Amino acid sequence: MTPTLAPWLRCHPLLGYYTAVFCISWGGILIVLGATGFDLVELRPVDTGIIFVAMLLGPCISGLAMTAWLDGRAGLRALRLSLIRWRVS
Repeated sequence: MTPTLAPWLRCHPLLGYYTAVFCISWGGILIVLGATGFDLVELRPVDTGIIFVAMLLGPCISGLAMTAWLDGRAGLRALRLSLIRWRVS
């Protein structure tokens, strides 16, 4: 990460998250569509499945990346612990 990106992300974490989601999701979609020649009529079920996975991975990867960039290992550890710790009343 460049030195100028970290302070900007600390000031604008939500905008950084949504930018990363957009770039990852649409980047994956454009890669699949580019490989098929941007022919939307002839998309195979495999292509649409890969597009769906790219749309799902965008928010997941962006959330983990933002947590790692802003909070480091401690943030990832806290996220992991909050996912495995069950609180049942």
